[in-house]
Amino acid sequence: MEKISWTDYVRNEEVLIGVSEQRNILHEIRKRKANWIGHVLRRNCLLKEVIEGKIEGRIEVTRRRKKMLDDLGDRRGYCHLKEKALYRIQWRNCFGRDCGPVSGEGSSLDEEGAMTSEGLSWRRLHMSRAKLKATATTSELLSGFAMVAMVELQINEPTNVPEWLFVMFSVCTTVLVAVHIFALMISTYLLPNIDAISKLQVHELVSQSPHERMRGFIELAWAFSTVLGLFLFLVEVAILCWVKFWDYSFTAAWAATIIVIPVLIVFVAFAVHFYHNLVVYKCESTVTDLQQLEDMKKHLDTAGGSPV
Repeated sequence: MEKISWTDYVRNEEVLIGVSEQRNILHEIRKRKANWIGHVLRRNCLLKEVIEGKIEGRIEVTRRRKKMLDDLGDRRGYCHLKEKALYRIQWRNCFGRDCGPVSGEGSSLDEEGAMTSEGLSWRRLHMSRAKLKATATTSELLSGFAMVAMVELQINEPTNVPEWLFVMFSVCTTVLVAVHIFALMISTYLLPNIDAISKLQVHELVSQSPHERMRGFIELAWAFSTVLGLFLFLVEVAILCWVKFWDYSFTAAWAATIIVIPVLIVFVAFAVHFYHNLVVYKCESTVTDLQQLEDMKKHLDTAGGSPV
């Protein structure tokens, strides 16, 4: 067995010591890097809590969190803008989108964000989206029921049903299906574009949404589906009862008519009352929105003119 000289042994020891020191240095670097990453993450979380106002009311505040809060409090820019930026959107515009809270599905806005121009735009977009979804669901159901009723109607031969009653039934069914198909067509064309923009949650894309330019068509489709379409569907039920029971029982046909007529009266009265209240609410909401925009402009001017 070959002997190892003393110089080689010392040299090997030096190499081992050097390797060990390098490993210790690398371990220390990784440790400090992990601690720094954790510190940055905790600081970002704390910054989000401060922005969202969730830090208030906490009982347990550790020394590290207390130090970080004091550090944030010592920065004049943060404190000044936190006091002046009463609206969440203004705070985001000052510090960037990553500093603000993450929005959930549908771009959920809180009470403060709803008072800004972005909040008003998102509210109009979601209102149009909800109307189109209700229109699509109602129209496809009622038009399908009307078509099935006309196709599945069995007529006795010979029959005593007068021809004018068949004409009324065919006209009512055709108009009912046409109204609902028109409303369904509008909702089918517009809803994918509005859904795509609402899922992206980018404020700059709200102006590209067709819900503002096509507001008249959206209101028309909603009125056709929920007012005219429902009214024609009730009339369709009454006429169908007469066509079906003409040869068997006039009592059954009259019973259906007696039930449908009060329902139609209540439906028309409710529709008129509802739309009247809706118009009044829209007028009041418009006045409130204008007032909120004026207040927001004043706060923005105040925050912009104050030194940071």
